[in-house]
Amino acid sequence: MVVIKALEFCKSGGEEVTPMEMGFIDTLADGLGLSSEEFGTIKEFVLNPFSRIPASPNLLIISGQTQPADNKASKYVQKEMLKGQIWILFVHPSACIF
Repeated sequence: MVVIKALEFCKSGGEEVTPMEMGFIDTLADGLGLSSEEFGTIKEFVLNPFSRIPASPNLLIISGQTQPADNKASKYVQKEMLKGQIWILFVHPSACIF
């Protein structure tokens, strides 16, 4: 959660995350014991624009539309009459420090 909040905070300014900020967050993730794969998935999930869905087997997308053909890696559930999308990222509990 700490890494997610740090990424969200850096993104909240509306600009790109600076190399210095990303260096800090990389160090934080490493210090918390996140693998590079877990951190990469979290980083892509948080920093990705909503117009581009990250392809990850740990991502569940709930949408009123049919599954896009270009994203078969993510799990997908179609829910009629839902406008927009809901993204849910699974982070293994061993990666979570509360």
